[in-house]
Amino acid sequence: MRVHLVLNPAAGHRTARAFTDEHVLSLLAERSVRVWETSAPGDGVRVGRELGDVLDGGEADVIVVGGDGTTHELLSGLYLPHLTGSSPAHAPQINLIPIPLGTANALYSSLHPPQPSSDPPATSPISHLLSLTSFLSPSSHSLRPLPLSLVRSANGPPHLAHIVTSMSTHALLLRASEALRPTHPGIERFKLGFAQIAGRSPRARVDILSSSSSSSPPEIYRPQKGWVPLHSRTLHGPFAYFLATHVDRLEPHFVVAPERPPEGRMNILAYRPGRAGMDVGEREKVAACLVEISRAMYAGGKHVDLVLQEGEEGEGEVEWIRAEGFRWTPAKADVSVGGQEEDDEDAKVLCVDGTIVELERVGSVESRVVHWGEGEERVHVYA
Repeated sequence: MRVHLVLNPAAGHRTARAFTDEHVLSLLAERSVRVWETSAPGDGVRVGRELGDVLDGGEADVIVVGGDGTTHELLSGLYLPHLTGSSPAHAPQINLIPIPLGTANALYSSLHPPQPSSDPPATSPISHLLSLTSFLSPSSHSLRPLPLSLVRSANGPPHLAHIVTSMSTHALLLRASEALRPTHPGIERFKLGFAQIAGRSPRARVDILSSSSSSSPPEIYRPQKGWVPLHSRTLHGPFAYFLATHVDRLEPHFVVAPERPPEGRMNILAYRPGRAGMDVGEREKVAACLVEISRAMYAGGKHVDLVLQEGEEGEGEVEWIRAEGFRWTPAKADVSVGGQEEDDEDAKVLCVDGTIVELERVGSVESRVVHWGEGEERVHVYA
């Protein structure tokens, strides 16, 4: 079977092409390889569509030299036409081989979490080739399904997520840091961006979704009990943090959920300052709590074991839910213009796999895990 290699030349501070020539293609010398290149941000969608036409419902091994954004674009081009009904053809099946040259590399970090120092150091080229090595070594194959979520809004185009869909602090921080990129291209822009948005808590309602035929109803984690049924399917904001993900970490050491979700479900994490007795206007206090939660995430995901001091005994400070999906509905702000209530603008900002989406008009955003059918998974990834 022919190998397709998707290269983002801009990845790795524009070292992706040299890395591919030196470390990747040499390992594929005995394989038939077709190389596809992206030429600009967003161009991976075009590559995905053209690759889908070539595959015509067939199967292929696909190496992606880039980051989560490149993979997101590729998967969107490959599968959104099928999931939204704009393509009558059968969706292709791909076996993904990520080579992490992006910023955070959440997918790769989830597949290959940091190990003791006996493993290749992070600076070694070998540390970037673990999935490729698995693909090339039949005796050590580790191929697993890669879950996807379809994200739909009331007034905009659909999106496909394989890593994260977020609102509130995570999305607002990414938007602020991207605006700072021209003047602060380094990672310091995230610190500056956080200072701009710290403590802002968008007003929204979240409905936790499950299908009527599901045998796995939503669950919520209790620090002292473990997983228990989720009885209240509606969460009322404000939300200082809200994120849904298919992986356990967004960076090598930034663990947002200590366990990957079971098949057919996503991890949903929420922090609502009102549950801890804080008002939405207490931004400094909310920001301080978020810093502590973030530190616990970097400490191996210990934030899920923080116990809420207010409310029912044993509730988690951070709500960790497993479900098939969610619906986010922005609420009205506490201000009015010309006698009309204004939408909470912060609640209309979302992030899908690192891509910032701003809703032009108020309306719900719904995200659901894609169900291909029993034994019909279309995307797998080498671990």
